[in-house]
Amino acid sequence: MLSTVTPAFVQKSSEEQVAEQIRGTFLKGVKAGVDLYSLEESLNKKNCLS
Repeated sequence: MLSTVTPAFVQKSSEEQVAEQIRGTFLKGVKAGVDLYSLEESLNKKNCLS
């Protein structure tokens, strides 16, 4: 049951879990018509600078 867990495994697993949580939150916001992460504003700023 007990095994050696490498720091690389912990980091990769953590990154995957955080990405999954962010994606899930984003998709819930899309369904509700809400821009939770202000991505539209970021895209507009980027387009204005181009």
